[in-house]
Amino acid sequence: MVNEVDRSSPAAAEISSSDCPPDILEVLRPKSLAELQQAVSDAPKAPPLMVQQIMHFSQLQSECQQRCLERLRQQAEREAALEPSHPVIAEFVGAKFAALEERCFVLCGRRYLSQLPTG
Repeated sequence: MVNEVDRSSPAAAEISSSDCPPDILEVLRPKSLAELQQAVSDAPKAPPLMVQQIMHFSQLQSECQQRCLERLRQQAEREAALEPSHPVIAEFVGAKFAALEERCFVLCGRRYLSQLPTG
């Protein structure tokens, strides 16, 4: 083969094992079970990228839902305050916005759906 080195040549004899850097994989390889366990326990415990993306999506969706619900509650209070003397109107406004609150989950999910990983 072309890449084989003739170890018996004088040039090869000049290069001793102390001149060669140790194999990097051998240096990094744990020498004992205790060393391996220590290396594993010290390793960062970051979740996989896909899990991180899903967690980010969930956080954005949750924040969006909270803002959506807060805006709906504020709007319901404003509308109910327009005619405070009629309890029927307050009940109607409450029911109307309670139904809209259920849509916050769907709307916020759609808003950030493009950020979910595919595949």
